[in-house]
Amino acid sequence: MNIVVGYDEHPASGAALDFAAALAVRLDAELNIVHVLSIDDYPIDPDGLDWEACAEREVSAERESAREVLGAHGLTKWTYDVRRGSPVRLLVDACEKRDALMIIVGKPEQGLGAMLNHLVTGSISRGILHRAHRPVVVVPENGVDHGAAAGRALR
Repeated sequence: MNIVVGYDEHPASGAALDFAAALAVRLDAELNIVHVLSIDDYPIDPDGLDWEACAEREVSAERESAREVLGAHGLTKWTYDVRRGSPVRLLVDACEKRDALMIIVGKPEQGLGAMLNHLVTGSISRGILHRAHRPVVVVPENGVDHGAAAGRALR
């Protein structure tokens, strides 16, 4: 059994990973983490001599953060894929490819900048809801013990 989770540096994504890890442990499932590269993964100055190296360090740091969350849950069956492209398409494709039980993502960001971005590109969670043929779980960023929430989801 597989579960797909979208992950990046945003706090809501961390909450989604925490929930997904707790659920994967309870279901004895493999967790497939999909990190879709965005401009946030790259340094501000694209003309810097170490621009690509900085981006690689950032992605490595995010992978290590994910590893720590997974280790805290005792999860040993997981993959971490870094991809370029449309987050909606890549997450839905990963779910179909792995015949995953569900896709888990963080609740969309709030604020003016996020609102403008959603107007231009659309919400990732909304896009997944429209394209996926599997259940989609959207996890809020704050105020939830995600491990306990995953346990309640199984009752």
